[in-house]
Amino acid sequence: MATERFPKLTICGVHELDALDLSNFSHVISIWDPVWMERGNHIEKLRARLTPEAKTHFTYMHDISAPTDEQVVPTAEKIAEILEFGREITDSDNLLVHCWAGVSRSTAVAYSLLCSLSQPGEEKKCLTTMRESRPQAMPNELIISLADDLLDRRGAMARACKK
Repeated sequence: MATERFPKLTICGVHELDALDLSNFSHVISIWDPVWMERGNHIEKLRARLTPEAKTHFTYMHDISAPTDEQVVPTAEKIAEILEFGREITDSDNLLVHCWAGVSRSTAVAYSLLCSLSQPGEEKKCLTTMRESRPQAMPNELIISLADDLLDRRGAMARACKK
C-alpha cells in the first residue's frame, strides 16, 4: 500500500476534544487511562458528539514503556486490534486519535497506523506525517516496538524515531 492511503489525521489530548467538531471524523481511536475509564461516562459523551456512521475503537492502557504489576501495559493484542481497525481507513477518511495528553500513546498509535498503510522503508515519512499533525509528539516506545513486531518492520519504526 502506498502512502497515498493516508487519511486526514488529527491527534489530540482529551482536554482538546471540546474544541473539535467531532462530527467531521469518520474514524476515532480513543485511548483512555484505566483510572478515567472507571470515573464516568467519557465514552458515551464522546460517542454522542460523533455521527452515527463514525467508526470507533475504544481502548485503555497506561502510558508506560515497561510492564509493571500495578498498571495496564500496552500489549500486542491491544495494538493488533488497533491495527485491524485501521485496515479499512483510506485517504478520504478523517481520523482522530486521542489519549490523555495527545503526546505519547496517541502519537505512537497514529504512527503505527500510518506505517501499516505504507510500504516497509517509509517509516521516516510516516513519522514526519504524524509529527505534522502533532509536533510535540513523543511516541510511546513500547507501542512502537509492539507495532514494529506486528508489522514485521524489524526495528525500522523505532530507528526512525531515534534519528
